[in-house]
Amino acid sequence: KLFLDGEPVVGSNARGGEIGHLRVDYSDTAPLCDCGGRGHLGAIASGRGVLRHCRTIANTDRHGFERSVLSDMAEGDPRAVDNTMVVNAFKQGDTWTSMQLARCTRPLAQELASIHLHAGIEDFIAVGGFAQALGEPYKDLLSSLCSAAAWDNGMDWRSAIHVASPKDLPGLTG
Repeated sequence: KLFLDGEPVVGSNARGGEIGHLRVDYSDTAPLCDCGGRGHLGAIASGRGVLRHCRTIANTDRHGFERSVLSDMAEGDPRAVDNTMVVNAFKQGDTWTSMQLARCTRPLAQELASIHLHAGIEDFIAVGGFAQALGEPYKDLLSSLCSAAAWDNGMDWRSAIHVASPKDLPGLTG
């Protein structure tokens, strides 16, 4: 959501502020969102989206997956992969897992860059347990992808991206 002076900006009919439901994948095989739509940002860039993607790609890229730390953690079984494993493999610098996370995070970065370029917003808070578990390495990845998604207008993406703490209640306080 966008917040102005601590208040969410949702429009007169209260339908705005849900970038998780922006369609970013128009393919017939786009992931299904919890709302029933296909290809929504939340179905791709969320913890559940990243997990679904890693399991799917592990089956199609067996060679790459088998050489990954994530595969070692899952004892070679893509069905055994869980978000804790994804987080730990990413934090250990596993190349395969980092590539999958970047692939899923890129649409979020493009949307944040778009919001910045359209509205001038310069503070972004990533919320949710998955983002919190990924921590600083995720902030670095997201910042880098945001920077790559927009022209170099001097925006300091590393300072603009924040990973919320659960105690902050960022979805409620802005």
